[in-house]
Amino acid sequence: MRNDQNINVCICTYLRPQHLKSCLFSLINQNPLKKTSYSITVIDNDENKSAEPVVNDLEVQSKVPIYYACEKERGIPFARNRALDESVKLNFDYIAFIDDDEQASRDWLGTLYQYLRSYSSDVVIHGRVIHQFPENTPDYMRYSYYMKKERKTGKKLDTCATNNVIFPTTIVREHKVCFDTSEPHAGGTDTIFFFEVNRKGIPIYECAEAVVYETVFPSRLKMSWLLRRKYRSGITTTWRRIKEGNIKPVLTVKALCKISFHTLGGCFNSVCFNSKDRNKHFLKAAKYTGVLAGIIGMKVDSYRNIDV
Repeated sequence: MRNDQNINVCICTYLRPQHLKSCLFSLINQNPLKKTSYSITVIDNDENKSAEPVVNDLEVQSKVPIYYACEKERGIPFARNRALDESVKLNFDYIAFIDDDEQASRDWLGTLYQYLRSYSSDVVIHGRVIHQFPENTPDYMRYSYYMKKERKTGKKLDTCATNNVIFPTTIVREHKVCFDTSEPHAGGTDTIFFFEVNRKGIPIYECAEAVVYETVFPSRLKMSWLLRRKYRSGITTTWRRIKEGNIKPVLTVKALCKISFHTLGGCFNSVCFNSKDRNKHFLKAAKYTGVLAGIIGMKVDSYRNIDV
């Protein structure tokens, strides 16, 4: 492997100039990388180019090259595909993604990259996302927002998200993969993308030491928002399970059993005034309702409107 590797850190953004500015600050202030260089590419999904002034302002004071592109076709998979295209066009060796509402820790990119280099073949490396909640957020809502167990470094995944990830550009060049644009506002296209990459024989591993911090908006700390997110997650889960060979009747029976169990669990814990377990059960019931919705082909436009 040659020593002059270069990385393109991509940020897809839409109408979040202040959060984008914080994200860019965290990227241009990364600790020096060994035997590699990196650049930043901002893909603005606003046809009015609301992110361009932010990029122009930081570009003059940044030692890290910052590229800007406007993707006028509205929808996050269009923006992500533009990021892939720009990375290939500019001949980068690696592509990294971070969300516009996140800030990278000082050694984030170096840690991701060094862990990726520890493998001799092409791999995808996903990092850890730590959520930054508003002050006075109740503990049960913090738990409800993110109920997954923390993954340890080296854990093998069947998919991941674009919120903290790096992978070789050769995956795009050789396998001709891209983000599905058939439902541009539906959400979950990143998990579908990496699921397909994994099915092509590219392993995905977790790197818990590569940390980014996600800003949790107050609008997301409502059960209505969380229920919709879990419902959408269920639809994506159905797609993956069918691709894995599961048949719809079996998925339907399992989903109905899970919905019944978790609905009863939610009602029981409501009576017991146990907010944490109540939310856990109702959110899981919402996810399996999404599984049923996915079986009959329903979609949801989660990203038509954004949180700011």
